[in-house]
Amino acid sequence: MLPNADSILQSTDLVFIDAVGTGYSRIVGYGKPKMFYGINGDAHAFSQFIQRYVQQNGRFQSPKFLLGESYGTTRSAVLARDLVGKGVYLDGVILCSTVLDFTTLNTNPGNDLPYELYLPSYAAVAWYHHRLNPQPPDLPVFVHQVEQFAGGAYAHALFQGAALPAAEKARIAAQLARYTGLPVALWLRADLRMPLSVFQRNLLGDGTSTGRFDARFTTPELQPLDPESGNSAAGAATTAIWGALSASFDDYLRSSLHYRSQHLYVQTSGAVFKAWDWGRYKPPLSALAQGVGSGKTLGRVRNVAPALARAMSNDPAMQLLLNNGWFDLATPFDATNYTIAHMGLPQALQGNIHEDYYTVGHMLYLN
Repeated sequence: MLPNADSILQSTDLVFIDAVGTGYSRIVGYGKPKMFYGINGDAHAFSQFIQRYVQQNGRFQSPKFLLGESYGTTRSAVLARDLVGKGVYLDGVILCSTVLDFTTLNTNPGNDLPYELYLPSYAAVAWYHHRLNPQPPDLPVFVHQVEQFAGGAYAHALFQGAALPAAEKARIAAQLARYTGLPVALWLRADLRMPLSVFQRNLLGDGTSTGRFDARFTTPELQPLDPESGNSAAGAATTAIWGALSASFDDYLRSSLHYRSQHLYVQTSGAVFKAWDWGRYKPPLSALAQGVGSGKTLGRVRNVAPALARAMSNDPAMQLLLNNGWFDLATPFDATNYTIAHMGLPQALQGNIHEDYYTVGHMLYLN
């Protein structure tokens, strides 16, 4: 670990909260898993903690910001609504690698939207790995061009389905090949709808697959003929840094904070995930985190963006900052843009939305 010259600890408290069942957070007393293991119960637990922290530390008059990453962005939307509804107003919400509407990431039969929203991320990853010929000199300019195509000619082609003329299909496939570096024949075999795992496994063409959380990372395909093996690349980025993060955090707790615990620090819990209650936002467990074209389908409503819109409407001074990684294939940036544009926020509050893009993947702090 090295000193961070950009730390803001001198001017603010940084309060990290472990979800119940992860980190050092444990259920005690009369608590039951069903009280915490769900989108609403989880947000309520966070809300209670924040309210008590603010009260006990005399911070009601202090600026307050929520920051969430990945599922933490889902939590933050519901949490912001809960806090504002209880009179704890927020100066801002910071979302990193956002997922508020799961229908933008996973496909139901006949739902082509995720394919359109993933395309700019495919193009950005192809740009990073120099799979384009010619190689565009400017990534943001190139991505904007792809976004225009994805929302225009590509979306119109997918909308036509089986009625799309063969000549037009060939033209669209050729353009997709130019933007992604994948062969025209592969795009035609995919019916212009490229599954994430197929993109990951075929982009480099050398027996390796890109990561999903951070597509700059690569991993060998140990079973290249297994149709499911592409999913193993989801951990290419996390496994590369998991041990370093664990060791550094443990050393920080012991050496700097002088904290000791008899409990293990739970970085991630499959048991909590399997027990999660999605309530009225429920997507089936098997559909989560697989990406576009996974073959998994989603069931009931699973969009928490309106909760964030409600919080911002009731607290009109609240600002929203969206931080996106160009090479994130878990929560693609165009899906975030689409979700925010469709969450129903009044026009008068659109100026409260800010966005930044970074040459990183899902974890903005890994570079």
